[in-house]
Amino acid sequence: MTKFHFRTTDLDAIWQDEQGYDFPDLPTALAQAKRLLGEMAIDGLPENSGGALKVELFNADRVSIATVALELRITFSGR
Repeated sequence: MTKFHFRTTDLDAIWQDEQGYDFPDLPTALAQAKRLLGEMAIDGLPENSGGALKVELFNADRVSIATVALELRITFSGR
């Protein structure tokens, strides 16, 4: 098992876990990051274009190794 840490950025705050979580490998940790992002989206999407929800994944040494993000993009049609 390998320890991973998460930092989430949502509409209200930034949260970073202190203890970390054990996962067998990076793909499993990334799958959990995607689940977290989905749960965050249920609570609400950004109101403005360019806003984003993010889950950043860190290794045991707290070095950033991946970011999973959901960005709101509003594009107006030029009519």
